[in-house]
Parts: sequence; C-alpha cells; structure tokens
Amino acid sequence: MSTPDVASAAGREPVVIEIDRVADAPREGWTLVWADEFDGDAGTPPNPQNWTHDLGGHGWGNAEHQTYTDRVDNVAHDGEGHLVITAKKEEFVGVDGKEAEYTSGRIKTQGKFTTRYGRIEGRIQVPTSQGMWCAFWMLGENFGEVGWPE
Repeated sequence: MSTPDVASAAGREPVVIEIDRVADAPREGWTLVWADEFDGDAGTPPNPQNWTHDLGGHGWGNAEHQTYTDRVDNVAHDGEGHLVITAKKEEFVGVDGKEAEYTSGRIKTQGKFTTRYGRIEGRIQVPTSQGMWCAFWMLGENFGEVGWPE
C-alpha cells in the first residue's frame, strides 16, 4: 500500500487506518448478504451506495480536536483493495463552521444497510499513535431514535 505524503501531529509517519477487503468466501452454512471489497481506483472515495460520511467537528461528546471530512485526502481507496482513512494535521474549518487542528474521516453504513442476523466480519489495521481512537462500531438500525448506548 502506498502511504499518503502527510505528517502526523508528532511529526511521525501519517496516521492511517486501512479497511481491507473480505479475504474469504462465506463459511459453510452462511449466506453473504453484503460486502465491500474496496476495489476502487486509487484516490477515489468509498462507494456512496454502501457508505455515508459523518461530517463536522462537534466531537460526538469526546472533545476531539479534529473535524471529519468527505475529502479523498482523508478517506480514499488506495487502488490495492484497501480503504485508507488518514488523519492530517492541518487547520481546517468543517461544514459545521468549527475550526479544527486536524482532519480525518468517519464513514458508516447507517441508512444504507441493515440486517437482523448474520456473521459480521471486518479486517482492519489501526495505528497505535497517541491520541488515536479508532473504532469499528456495531450500532442498531434504530440508533438515531434510541441513542447511545442503546
């Protein structure tokens, strides 16, 4: 995978999250109902039929110093079957008008896909840098009505 040419807050390598494509066919007795192989061309955004972006810098109650964008600088295919989410140190004003010291990406399938039963699987490589809070969350379809953490 090629790494974007950006610097992290500590001057180290860029902070990158890779979401890899599904490696195996469904196991015996299971039916695959949804998948994203992240096989888009390098520099392209995730498939909008599968994903939507959370945008803004309100931090969801976590006092985050970043704003989430839908820019390919922050969320894009690498052309090798990965979706790369990159945190960048840069001054930026988000769609909500909040100024931030960093940009990053946050994507979700909310409103795009739901299932009641099945095996959920993801292959995700996350950084170990200080200040990072990477997550793969499983929230119910009714999350918007019942709130966190219901």
